[in-house]
Amino acid sequence: MLSEKVLIKLQNTEYWKRPYGEWEKDTWNLYFEKFSNGSERSSHRDLGNELDILIKNLNPKSKEEWKILALKREVSVLHILRNVKVLTSIPSILRPVSASTGKSIQSH
Repeated sequence: MLSEKVLIKLQNTEYWKRPYGEWEKDTWNLYFEKFSNGSERSSHRDLGNELDILIKNLNPKSKEEWKILALKREVSVLHILRNVKVLTSIPSILRPVSASTGKSIQSH
């Protein structure tokens, strides 16, 4: 369990009062849906902010810190995958065009 000294630095203290074994992206999303009207993107942004605070304030190499670091990696991977999805959906007007033919360049 987190100390009061750490909890007062967080916005969502009720979530972090649960046992660290229950700290997961899915349980965070359920908590966030219940207490906020924000989007999934804002949920993950807020989770990332909370995780940064916890990383700075937890005892190094504690079970809680290991759990937080794993959750931070998971959220970071989701952020990277979301950006890849956005980049691959760029409209053809923004794709490179051949100067000589004026046609869209296909990558192989």
